[in-house]
Amino acid sequence: MAGEQLAGTVLMGVALVVVVAYLFWFWGHPEVYILILPAMGLVSWIIPKFPGRELFGYKFVIYSTLAIGVLSFGVWAHHMFSSGVDPRIRASFMAITLAIAIPTAVKLFNWIATMWNGKIRLTAPMLFSIGFVANLVIGGITW
Repeated sequence: MAGEQLAGTVLMGVALVVVVAYLFWFWGHPEVYILILPAMGLVSWIIPKFPGRELFGYKFVIYSTLAIGVLSFGVWAHHMFSSGVDPRIRASFMAITLAIAIPTAVKLFNWIATMWNGKIRLTAPMLFSIGFVANLVIGGITW
């Protein structure tokens, strides 16, 4: 507030809350996607080892990782839909939010295709990876 008084602005009350919320989601939401990428990388590395097969669609898995990283910077405003965002801007953020599901689905389908008809050894890392895939599917369905 002291900065507002020195700068001569009137950013107080509800407007300040909205600005703080925008700043929080602008920083915090891409972080969510960036933090899951290493786990997805580990799953992409573990799943082919235990059925004894190569990762199905390896290049697509790599490109989907890049796509998730890039698209993650455009989905933050879907938490701000009720704050009076212009409908045209809201539609673009909605489209990006829906689009980020595509590279995630590519990863899921490639992991499942890698395990399909393989001789899966159910060791601890493989059980963890299968649980990760199941959790991602359940989270995607109930989203």
